[in-house]
Amino acid sequence: MSIDTREVLVRLADLKDLNDKQIVEDLHLIMQAEGRTRYGLKQLSETDIVVHRQGICKYLQRTEFESVIFLAINDQNTVIGIAICQSVLSTWALQRVLNVHDLFVKVAARRQGIARRLVTEIANWCKANSYACIKLETTLDNLAARKLYQSLGFSGVFLDVLNPDFPNWESVRSAVIQMRLNFDL
Repeated sequence: MSIDTREVLVRLADLKDLNDKQIVEDLHLIMQAEGRTRYGLKQLSETDIVVHRQGICKYLQRTEFESVIFLAINDQNTVIGIAICQSVLSTWALQRVLNVHDLFVKVAARRQGIARRLVTEIANWCKANSYACIKLETTLDNLAARKLYQSLGFSGVFLDVLNPDFPNWESVRSAVIQMRLNFDL
């Protein structure tokens, strides 16, 4: 099924809205399962899924940073993509920076411009809200993502890291590229 990206709505999620909260929880679990499969890790147990479902939105609503979540919705009102971001202050630039922590498009909607549409709308939102830049990371072997980000003006720096986001993933070593899109404000 082909998707006309002009018909895709990108909007901010509201974690106080129960429907949006459910959407974020569901998509994050799908993203987790795909990541675990990709890295050969054990899938979450039913108990872990319940704990994860209860915890992800609480984590995203913490007050020490501002979570900004974008949803991509097709013309049938189905969410087909998500970007989970965090807004932080750059003490160097004395401006806000948006860190894109997760960018995910459902399998059936991939390779149809949805990720491009999400990142473009994120950039537009950042410019409208006076952000200094967008930062993100992707693995060195994720050539499609790197090509997309570069085509949108991102530049990158290579890092070789143990995945710091998941303490139980010590064995996952990733060659990572940290990419950045600066705005001239």
